[in-house]
Amino acid sequence: MDPQTRQDIIQVLTEYQDVFAYEATEMPGLDPKIMCHELNIKEGFRPIKQKLRHQGPGRNAVAAAEVKKLLEAGFIQECQYSEWLANVVLVKKPSGAWRIPPVGSQEEWELLVDGSSTKNGCGAGLVIKPPVGDKIEYAVKFEFLGSNNEADYEALILGLQLCLLAGAISIVAKSDSQLIVGQISGEYEAKEDNMRMYLAKARAVIGRLAGFRITHIPRSENQQADALARMASC
Repeated sequence: MDPQTRQDIIQVLTEYQDVFAYEATEMPGLDPKIMCHELNIKEGFRPIKQKLRHQGPGRNAVAAAEVKKLLEAGFIQECQYSEWLANVVLVKKPSGAWRIPPVGSQEEWELLVDGSSTKNGCGAGLVIKPPVGDKIEYAVKFEFLGSNNEADYEALILGLQLCLLAGAISIVAKSDSQLIVGQISGEYEAKEDNMRMYLAKARAVIGRLAGFRITHIPRSENQQADALARMASC
C-alpha cells in the first residue's frame, strides 16, 4: 500500500471512529434480519452429519475465546444437541489473528459450470469454490441425451442445488454459455418451450438464495469445468 493511500485510510478511520465497530461487544443486539442462518431440510431426505474433526489445543483455545465473545455480544445463542452436528471453522486474518466466519453469511460462493452433449451422452462439469476450504469438482453424467444448451442448464441448476445443500446463500455463477447467461440475466428471451422450462426451474432455485450473480466468461477461463463436462459425456 502506498503511503498516501495509507494516510487517507487512517484519516477516514480517525474521523469516523464512532461509526466503525472493531469488536463484537461494540455491536450488541444485531438484528437477526441482517444475518440469520436457517437449516432447511427437505422432507424425506436424510441429513448428513459432518465427521468430527479433532483440532489442536491452540485452535481449540482460539475457538472457545471467539465463541465466548459472540455469546457475550448476543450474536449467537447456545443450543444443546445430543449429537455432533458440524465442525467449527477458523479462518486466519492477514494480521495473523483468527476469526470464525458466520455460518450462512453473505460471503459469496463461486460456481463454474459447463455442459457437454455428444453422441455418447450428456454431462456436466462443476467447480465449486466456497469462501472457506478447498474447491470441489464434479463430473456428472446424465441418463438422457440432450442439446448443449440443455446440458448447460442442467449443469447450472445442479451446481446451484449442490451449493445450497452445502450451506451457500450467496453465489456468483460463471459460464461460457452466452445464451444461458443472457437468459438468466434477462438480456435474452427464452423462446423455445424447453428453454422456458429450464429458465423457470433455474430461477426457482435462484429464488432460494439471498444473493446471486451470473457472469459470462470465455471458454479459456472455464477449462476445468469444460474438461469435467467432456469427460462425463464420453
